[in-house]
Amino acid sequence: MTKKIQTTKTMSDGQLSDALLHAAHKMLTGQSVTKRVTSLCRQMTASKDKSPPFCFVDDNCGWLSCPRCRSRIQREFMLKMLPVINAPDHNSTWKSISIIPSFGKTMVGELPKGGVRGFKDQISAAIRKSDPNVRSVMCVDISLERRLGQQEYWQWHVHGVICNLKLSTKKRLSERFSGDKKDGNDRTCYRPVFVTDMPDPVGCLAYMAKPEFFKREQCVDEQGKLKIVKKYITIQQELPFIKALSPFKASQRLFYIAMEAL
Repeated sequence: MTKKIQTTKTMSDGQLSDALLHAAHKMLTGQSVTKRVTSLCRQMTASKDKSPPFCFVDDNCGWLSCPRCRSRIQREFMLKMLPVINAPDHNSTWKSISIIPSFGKTMVGELPKGGVRGFKDQISAAIRKSDPNVRSVMCVDISLERRLGQQEYWQWHVHGVICNLKLSTKKRLSERFSGDKKDGNDRTCYRPVFVTDMPDPVGCLAYMAKPEFFKREQCVDEQGKLKIVKKYITIQQELPFIKALSPFKASQRLFYIAMEAL
């Protein structure tokens, strides 16, 4: 314990803030993001790929392909959104929401139909149609999925916070995003809309705008039951993400429904 206290004495204010956010909410530190960018650059150089914009300590390229700029957007958004959630309004109840639409399933490296903007527009339109009074802010995310006996694919989805979501509205959204059973094929997700209370707004906002990507792999446990294991993607697995996201700005991940952009 004494050794850890001595170590913190040499940290700058920024490093201390990074360490606190990482310990409390598993947010990436500036050091870990820089290390990730360096590894990605090395891998792309080795594979002779054209490197998209990346930035380091004092730069701010703003591209969605840049881990550092995704991390910066996460923190800027949290700082602006926290006062909105914590505002003393007894008529508003904010909850955490995740939406995994059937139309968000693509081959690895491919954008959804209509691109990032089209994907956001479809989700926004469905929410507005279900209840015009709902307010929400969402963040686009992608996970690398692997199911037993199937090829890997990307699942585009969103995490967000939503205000005054009615149970009837949630039911309509679940029906909209679950997709249809065609030709005997299983739906992509049997629970496409997941809503929970938000006792920890800081942690919720940190998760919804997280800059890193994950892999969700289906496997069999010791009892022979199927389970999903979630883990960080490798540097090699992140390269298709970099290529697909390089035309977009990091701020384009976020979109607002029935409220002004922050």
